[in-house]
Amino acid sequence: MVNLWQQKMFRLHKNKKAALTSAQKLLGIENLSLLERLVLFFCSLIFVGFVSSRVLISVGVMGLLLSGVYSRMGSKDTSWRWILLTPILFFAILLLSWFNSDNKYMWAMWLTLKLPFLILPLAFILMEDFSSSFIRHVLKIFVWVMIGSMIIVFIRYALHYEQINVSLSAGGRMPVPYSHIRYSLLLTVACFVSVWFYWTGKHKFYLFSTLFFFGSLHLISVRSGLLALYAGLSFVLVYFVVVQKQWKFGLVGIVAAVLISFAAYKTIPSLQNRIAFMRYDFGQWKEGNIDGNSDAMRLASIVTGYHLWQKNVWLGVGSGDILNESKQLEQSLFPNIHEETSLKMPHNEILWTACVLGVLGVALFFVAWLFPLFVFAHQLHWLYVAIQLVFFVSFMVEYTIEEQIGGTFFVLFQLLFYKWFSLEKWNPSRL
Repeated sequence: MVNLWQQKMFRLHKNKKAALTSAQKLLGIENLSLLERLVLFFCSLIFVGFVSSRVLISVGVMGLLLSGVYSRMGSKDTSWRWILLTPILFFAILLLSWFNSDNKYMWAMWLTLKLPFLILPLAFILMEDFSSSFIRHVLKIFVWVMIGSMIIVFIRYALHYEQINVSLSAGGRMPVPYSHIRYSLLLTVACFVSVWFYWTGKHKFYLFSTLFFFGSLHLISVRSGLLALYAGLSFVLVYFVVVQKQWKFGLVGIVAAVLISFAAYKTIPSLQNRIAFMRYDFGQWKEGNIDGNSDAMRLASIVTGYHLWQKNVWLGVGSGDILNESKQLEQSLFPNIHEETSLKMPHNEILWTACVLGVLGVALFFVAWLFPLFVFAHQLHWLYVAIQLVFFVSFMVEYTIEEQIGGTFFVLFQLLFYKWFSLEKWNPSRL
């Protein structure tokens, strides 16, 4: 009896071990180091958190910090990639705004949201170097998470087709996880990552995922997401035609993009409704009707942000006071706004930063964002540049990184690429 039980337990253990080995081979992680597996796990938690739970994002961020501490404790590597600390300057902008913020409670709230810009750079500088192909594993997990989340969006749309279309025709939004703008940002980056995987491996799955994300972005019909998609796509096509001399690829890409976009407009009701409402919204802006109209409110906030910065050019008004100052000034500039919910902070990341810490803040912002591009100029990858274009478009219409999902997504992807670039012919003299 005992021997029979032992045999069953042995077979069960053997089957579990075989299943685990098969899963590792499927994900391609069987040859990863313990540190790389930890980083992959916590990055996966963050990605899942982007579409399900903000708590998972926080757990993943802290997990990466602990992974960095664990890595450094037993490391003989004494080198430090100081370039990995540049994102802390984004955190410094909020930290320095303490001096010109009267509302310290609001200042503390904004600073808390920016903590990933302090924690993640420290985590990555503590970590030993990854293998050169490690970023592929992280990005594969990201693509799979986004595919799974979008399938859920499709199912929800199919179950409530008529109701959602009626809402869209009245200016409503496609139900997606959390912010529709942040979600479209995630989908757009996933689309370009899929292009990279298909280009380097010619695996048909990633051709499918590219088309899947391309179509999904048209289905959810977020204007900023579509603008970011086509901005990045234009760069990718120019790169492959001019730099790589892939004329056939460029021609096929242009024709495919035009045909798919035209077919999407003709067949996807959500896209048709969104375009129709955008025309209506812009007409309302010209007539001075702002309340409840998303585009009109965004334009009014940007105009207000410019005037607010002009009144505080050098040091801004502080993150603690930007909300209250924006509302007061916008009410005086646009007296026809009657609903308080229509009074917004500047929907532009650079302008938002200028209002918080003036010229000093903008200078720190561009150093933190663009300085690494000069350091790694000879190593920049087209995928990284395309992703930066996506973020740039988002910055023009949102204060993208002043929120947990947008901020963590931005800084995590920056650091992953910095770590990748620093493995190739690292030369500290370039600093």
